[in-house]
Amino acid sequence: INVGRAGNGTGLMRKLLGFNDGGFFAWGADDVDDVFAAFTFTLESGFPTEAVDVVMRSIPLLDEKVGELSDLVRQ
Repeated sequence: INVGRAGNGTGLMRKLLGFNDGGFFAWGADDVDDVFAAFTFTLESGFPTEAVDVVMRSIPLLDEKVGELSDLVRQ
């Protein structure tokens, strides 16, 4: 999804900011206006497999969010 080519770029960015307020992933746009989702976590006590499992289980949640963004792209 590209903010510059979206039918409602302002609405798209507002939606991304809303996602940032209530979710695990940080949403943004890069220097060519492509939308991305990222996450950061620390492993202060080593590299527990459980931490990676939580992140991997969370990734499918992006599908629902991308569906919401797609409506703004087509406007």
